[in-house]
Amino acid sequence: MYQVITAPAFPMVDDAAVNLTNSTTKTMFNPGGAANPGVIWPGMVKAGSILEIQAWGTINTSGTTPTFIWDLGLGQATPPATGTNVSLAATTAFTLTNQANVAWPWRLNYSGRFTVTGTAASITGDGVINIATSLTAFTPRWIPETIALRTVTLNVNIPMGVVLAGTWSATGTTNIANCNGLLAVLHG
Repeated sequence: MYQVITAPAFPMVDDAAVNLTNSTTKTMFNPGGAANPGVIWPGMVKAGSILEIQAWGTINTSGTTPTFIWDLGLGQATPPATGTNVSLAATTAFTLTNQANVAWPWRLNYSGRFTVTGTAASITGDGVINIATSLTAFTPRWIPETIALRTVTLNVNIPMGVVLAGTWSATGTTNIANCNGLLAVLHG
């Protein structure tokens, strides 16, 4: 048995571009974002449930060497999402090269297994993000990047929205991260 996690009017494919202008602001940029995330409702998660998430899009900069951090997580969703997001898988700052204003692709895949449920639920998982180094080549990167960060505690007795956020290291009008789609499936 599996449940595809969606919310009313949750778009599967969108061009939800975000132009982060503040280097210290983590901003949700997945389709649905903070206002309408895909939601894991109370009672959906069982011990042994598997959460699979895929996200894909493009990233662009013509800056000299800005960095970008991807952060996939679950946040309190009542909708709209409020409160603090719990990071499931994040990168450290990834240095991007000047792309001469061409959007390069990225793709993220994550799988996690719940071993405990309730107010102190536990999920252990990891994934890979493929970040383009040109239009035809990419660098794969494990997420999260340490073993200790692969087990996360969270409260699944409240609605939890699936969110993808990002942070630029510097401002720039050509610093644009797009999430063209996000798919979350809960098995079991």
